[in-house]
Amino acid sequence: MKTKIAWLSARVGGGGSLGPMLAALAGLALMVAPAGRAATNTWLAGGNLLWTNTANWSATALPGAADTANFTNSNVGTVDLSATTQSISALAINANGYGFTNGTLALNAINLGYGNGAAATGTVNVTDYNSGGIVINLPTVDQNAPFTLSGQITVNSTASNAFSTVQSQQKYGALTFGSTAAGVTNSVAGGVCLNDGINNNQTLFQGTWTIGGDFQAVKGGASSIQLKNSVTIGGHLANRTTNGNNDRPTTLQIMATTSDVKVGGDLIMDGSYVVGNGQCSILIDKALKLQGNVLIYGGRLRTSVTDPILNYSTGLADTGKVIYLGNTSGTKIA
Repeated sequence: MKTKIAWLSARVGGGGSLGPMLAALAGLALMVAPAGRAATNTWLAGGNLLWTNTANWSATALPGAADTANFTNSNVGTVDLSATTQSISALAINANGYGFTNGTLALNAINLGYGNGAAATGTVNVTDYNSGGIVINLPTVDQNAPFTLSGQITVNSTASNAFSTVQSQQKYGALTFGSTAAGVTNSVAGGVCLNDGINNNQTLFQGTWTIGGDFQAVKGGASSIQLKNSVTIGGHLANRTTNGNNDRPTTLQIMATTSDVKVGGDLIMDGSYVVGNGQCSILIDKALKLQGNVLIYGGRLRTSVTDPILNYSTGLADTGKVIYLGNTSGTKIA
């Protein structure tokens, strides 16, 4: 709607000027101007590999904190953030062969839609924008390309799913999370929640990690979730998966190469065991330090070491640790 305001230059009553009123109205117009909307800004891949070069983006401007940075052209190379921190809503990778380095991405989602082929990887550091957590949305079509975040991961959200994966019920490639650089700690203030699909590949947490809440797998299939190096968990370590598509089991594994795993809560196996198809399980190939109890409600607890549970404080074998069994049919301990 258009409004004529030429009359505001007139004089009213005793000749008082309306200049101050005009200024006030102009200020109000500025305040109610529409805010920028979230948008998808697509990488053009036609120039250099600098994130900070506006000519490389479809909007001829850098993606902002409300935007999705979208990558659709395969085998482009490693995108350089020029030692800056770039705040975006989401990173969408819909092609193969990308890398990200030399800076930090502050975001709340990574959307993976790439297909078979070269790995989509990143050595860039990652943190959650506005402490909103980070979710990895897995592909919605079958594909086998891996995804790696080997820079430092810092999540400030205290939510139970502060760092999470969301299942797609599709096959996808191996996932690797965490920097292995000396003196670098990957951290999640809240919990880690893995809600995967029917992955035939592993999800690997490498390097040094501190996790304030629970570390839990809640869905999966034919996959292995592995803790490789040093992991300190403030809450519970739990495999709560039922068998996935076609009764495919999920294993939560403490690897033999692990230097130290400490769990401040309970070790929980609360999944399913299906005769003939295998069992969801926890596999201990390196003893862990446990503050709480061992709780087996369903599925299987396996170990390849003589004393799998150590005292949380002393690190010595905790032979008095009680293992509590639920009433679930098919529960096994080997």
